[in-house]
Amino acid sequence: MGDESYLEPNRKAQFVVLFMLIVFAALIVSFEPIFHRITPSTSAPLEELEAGGRLLVLLALGIFIVTIAAGLFWVAYFVRLGYRTLKLGSYPPPGTIVIVRTRIRTGQQAALSGYLSIGLAALMVALLVLLGHATWLLTSAL
Repeated sequence: MGDESYLEPNRKAQFVVLFMLIVFAALIVSFEPIFHRITPSTSAPLEELEAGGRLLVLLALGIFIVTIAAGLFWVAYFVRLGYRTLKLGSYPPPGTIVIVRTRIRTGQQAALSGYLSIGLAALMVALLVLLGHATWLLTSAL
C-alpha cells in the first residue's frame, strides 16, 4: 500500500476553480434584483405584461443556450478523459492537471474509471437533448 502514486494539485487550477465559483455565486446573488427589475407588476396593463413575459422567455432562452454550450464542453472533456484513460491505462492520464491530491489508478480500476467517464458523458448528452427539447418547446411558444 505504501507504493501508491499521487498527483499533486496545481495551484493555478485551484485558483481558476475558486474564481469561477465566486463569479457563479455573484451571478446567482445578482439575478434576483435583475429579475424583479424586468418583471412587470401585476397591476400593469396587458401590453406591458406581454412584453415582460417575452423578455423573461428570452432570458430563459439565453440561459438554456449557455447551459447547452457549457454542457457540450463538459461532454467533450469527459469523453476525452475516458478515451485517454482507456488508451494509456492510468487514471488520471499522464499530463492531467488536478485540483485535489489524486491517487493514480492503473489496471482494472483505471479501465472502470474510463468507462464511467464515458458513461457520464453519455448521460450528460441525454440531459442536454432533454434541455434542447425544452428550449425548442419554449421557442415554439413565442
